[in-house]
Amino acid sequence: MKLNYIKENGGSKVRHESMGVIGAGSLAEAMLDGILAEGVLASDKIYVTNKTNDARLKYFKGTYGVN
Repeated sequence: MKLNYIKENGGSKVRHESMGVIGAGSLAEAMLDGILAEGVLASDKIYVTNKTNDARLKYFKGTYGVN
């Protein structure tokens, strides 16, 4: 995940720009679910790759709107 640090009101705030996920298993799904539910990143800023299971990758793209 690429992070840019910006100063805001004397403290540091982290702004997340994009994220890549390697693998489309249950751990990746739990992470994506939390990240999207909390609004940490927009789905179009998340990239997912999977080595062998194309159906699972299509599921992620259709369900979560990730790249």
